[in-house]
Amino acid sequence: MNADIEVTVRDCSRCAVHQNQNAQELPIPTKTPDLPYSMVGCDLFNFEGEKYVLLVDYFSKFIDVKELSQETTSDIIGAMKSMFACHGIPRRLRLDSGSQFALREFLNFCKSYRIENEMSSPHFQSSNDDAERAIQTVKKLWKKSEDKFLSLLDYRTTPLTNVNLSPAQLLMGR
Repeated sequence: MNADIEVTVRDCSRCAVHQNQNAQELPIPTKTPDLPYSMVGCDLFNFEGEKYVLLVDYFSKFIDVKELSQETTSDIIGAMKSMFACHGIPRRLRLDSGSQFALREFLNFCKSYRIENEMSSPHFQSSNDDAERAIQTVKKLWKKSEDKFLSLLDYRTTPLTNVNLSPAQLLMGR
């Protein structure tokens, strides 16, 4: 009987019209890139009144964070240039749909650095899920630590359970 009800509801056009529109699709897991720093997620966040930009490497899960004086496009670009100077320029950059990333200045920056940027949908932020998770990780670490930099170092040098290597080892080979 349950199977008959499921078939009836599934095939009912009236039911389809009035179906709950808030149901969300499960995110499709992102395929891990073959090389470190080839795909990087980026997002902005606030912690204790300060503004930050975060980058996370999809290959190694290495997290980099820079404090921003303002959340302007030029400040974000400056912070990203500093991080790219340390780790290299990624091929792909996953971003949320923040207005700073949609401005011509940012798009020109990506073009001049030959970065393919992928904007997540405003209604489906989980397409930048590694960056969202990295922000939660950083906030959790910082709440427990007196030294933000040391807590990031601890994270970066702690082996990941699935590969038994740390993010630093995966990114830098040491």
